[in-house]
Amino acid sequence: MGALAAEEARISKHWSPMYYFSRSPMYYEQLSRYYTVFAADQLKVFLYEDFANAPYDVLAAIFRLIGVDDSFVPDLTYRPNAGGIPKIGVLQKILMKLYPLTRMAGRFIPHAQRRRLKDALSTRNLTRPPLPPEARARLLPVFRQDIIKLQDMLGRDLSGWLK
Repeated sequence: MGALAAEEARISKHWSPMYYFSRSPMYYEQLSRYYTVFAADQLKVFLYEDFANAPYDVLAAIFRLIGVDDSFVPDLTYRPNAGGIPKIGVLQKILMKLYPLTRMAGRFIPHAQRRRLKDALSTRNLTRPPLPPEARARLLPVFRQDIIKLQDMLGRDLSGWLK
């Protein structure tokens, strides 16, 4: 809850909007700007849940939309910049900082392979705890109306977001 408690101070100090947790993700507000300029049949909105549940289906739909060859199948095993809390803090520090061992590995392992290995190890070392109930209780009233409007705009059931 520390980040939520610090939000107002961060805003007053002009931190990046990515730290405005209760102000930035107003999806209805943001998407409605597009719907005022483009016809609904010109827009396609995918939810993260769609991607999490069926990533290849979502990507295939996007590829069809933008004209990518149907036979292309992306590699989804690579997960750069995965977020979470480290299980082993020391391991995460080693992976994220340039230590002599990683510098030495650079002489033998090409950069792209080192990056994939680092990201794979880092991802396995992260846990993603659920949103704490007190944070949910604080944020849900802020987002409730936006979620309801978004649900109507998209014609999708977003009631799970309101729980």
